[in-house]
Amino acid sequence: MGVVGVLLIVAAFGSPARLSVVFAPAIFPAVALVLNGLRVVLYRQPAATVPVPARAAEVTDDGLDASSRVLLWRAQDAIAAVTSSEVCRAGLLDSASVNMALADQESDIAAALRDQARIRARRAELAPGSPGPMTAAVVSGQVHAAQLAESSLASRVEALERYAAEVREADAAYRDWKRAASGARR
Repeated sequence: MGVVGVLLIVAAFGSPARLSVVFAPAIFPAVALVLNGLRVVLYRQPAATVPVPARAAEVTDDGLDASSRVLLWRAQDAIAAVTSSEVCRAGLLDSASVNMALADQESDIAAALRDQARIRARRAELAPGSPGPMTAAVVSGQVHAAQLAESSLASRVEALERYAAEVREADAAYRDWKRAASGARR
């Protein structure tokens, strides 16, 4: 997304402050996780040894349409990549915080996707043949708001996927470090 895309998004929300309110919930957990990982790696501080809380309920794709289901699966794949990573298992990430933040992200994304799927289905039911100008203006505003919400959720999923890619890179660096350390002992 270029400068023009960012300006269009800011214009749609009216101000950068409103835009930050929409994207902050997706950005802050990712930043916190990265900073905690840096703390562990750079300062050699051990990750917290707090027990990992059990998930309240399994997040399923019930009630989702096809496009929402794909987004949820992408989010779940990214989350699984992080939680099953070697650096997470080795305690280089704060497993309790990571698991809790990612479970929250997964359930929030699933709930929002369910809402969007329900709204899309309802909008399809109510699609009039030829709306008048006032109805068309209302529907147009609703469609635009739905597109912004869908774009926001897709951005959250993409952020999870980028985080998973960074964790995979950390896994590769960790494996390389372990090979170098074992080679130095010989």
